Amino acid sequence: MQPVAENTFRTVVEDQTEAISRFLPDGTFLFVNDVYCQLFGKTPQQLIGQCWHPGAHPDDLPMIEARLREMTPDNPVVIIENRVFVANGEIRWMQFVNRGFFDAAGVLKQTQSVGRDITQLKRVELSLKESDERLHRAQAVARIGSFAMSCDTETFSMTQETARLFDLDNTGVTTFAEWFSRVHPDDQDKVATAWRAALQGAPYDLTYRIVVQGQIRWIRAHAELKFDGSGQLVKAVGTVQDISDIKQIELDLLESDERLELALEGAGLVLWDWHIPERQVIAGNRWFDLLGYTNEELGNDENDWLNLINPQDLERFRQKLAAHLQGETASFESEHRLRHKAGHWVWVEARGKVIRREKDNSPLRMVGTLLDITLRKRLNDEGSELLKRFESLIRESLSPSPGRTEKSNLADSLTRRQRQIVGMIAAGMTSVEIGRHLNLSKATVITHRRNLMATLDLHSAAEVTRFAIDHDLLIWK
Repeated sequence: MQPVAENTFRTVVEDQTEAISRFLPDGTFLFVNDVYCQLFGKTPQQLIGQCWHPGAHPDDLPMIEARLREMTPDNPVVIIENRVFVANGEIRWMQFVNRGFFDAAGVLKQTQSVGRDITQLKRVELSLKESDERLHRAQAVARIGSFAMSCDTETFSMTQETARLFDLDNTGVTTFAEWFSRVHPDDQDKVATAWRAALQGAPYDLTYRIVVQGQIRWIRAHAELKFDGSGQLVKAVGTVQDISDIKQIELDLLESDERLELALEGAGLVLWDWHIPERQVIAGNRWFDLLGYTNEELGNDENDWLNLINPQDLERFRQKLAAHLQGETASFESEHRLRHKAGHWVWVEARGKVIRREKDNSPLRMVGTLLDITLRKRLNDEGSELLKRFESLIRESLSPSPGRTEKSNLADSLTRRQRQIVGMIAAGMTSVEIGRHLNLSKATVITHRRNLMATLDLHSAAEVTRFAIDHDLLIWK
């Protein structure tokens, strides 16, 4: 009966697609099937009774021998994956299931090994590993991590970059509580509310702060949740991105804009930005103070802005603007009136410059400022009017007036001392000051003063001053 059983066993083994062999503890082959022989390009006669290892990759031999030594009566099966050189010299990956057979004393008597080609599986694993490595590198460069969560919302898996961003153990798994402890205390309510809403079907796209090793970082989190027919969570996948640098740039820009706005406000300037091909004008924040319109009321249409210009100033404005747009002037400057929402006109000084042109020199974008010069214009007008009045008075003073010839004769008849006193009175000196200057008593000066005004028919200090100016008698202190 034994030969029949042996033949049946051999037939079954030969029908297998795996490479099967049996060998002693020292590696001597007792049996090999045809698949094994075909795989390594050997005949049974070349293998049975021989201890043959060249089929295994030399770098894997120490590992193979160490793993085989792990077989015990309590652990009789050891699975080994290693590289081998097949018949054509190609390197293939094999998985060998090794089962040890022990006697009653626990001594290993022989080992049966069943191997199958896992080269394609290894290639897939290697491809996945390389893909994972590329993903990890890309996530590390972009500082974007990812995570996945099943219906158990208490734990979720995560990538290395997620663990790094949140300073979590790099085990690939974390708990909701451990992750949530990293969220900034001031943002925890916001994050918790957003997540509860997401579990009810709301989109989850949130920016919040975390505290990692004492530093505050900004995170943008996005997640997609899938639910079954009853509305229960099936799984959730998402990303977390460190946007601290972007947030810092935003804060710096905001601070810069605030400084610019303060500077413009301090200088009384209003900013404008003209996108010429689109015929769009973007206004600064202080147009309401200048013209009483809100940004919504003004809009961005170029024609709406041009319609604010006083018709009497429009042609001159267009000429100066065209000259600059055509590159004839280095900058644009114009003084013109704009209509206030209340109906009156506001004088402005406009300055601007084209900052971007096409290769053919056609303008693309122009920026500039407006300054309210209404008060300056009013003061200039009032100053001009006052100057005209002064000129009229001067001409009037130079013209002969009734009685002037007679007073000139009286001036010529005055003594030197009387001429001095008239000049000092006109200069605003008091009687005491005149007496001190001429070594006269106050009473004497008063007498001279009274007599002179009666003789010259002068009745006030202003008339004395006018008389002194007309006859070159004015004495400066």
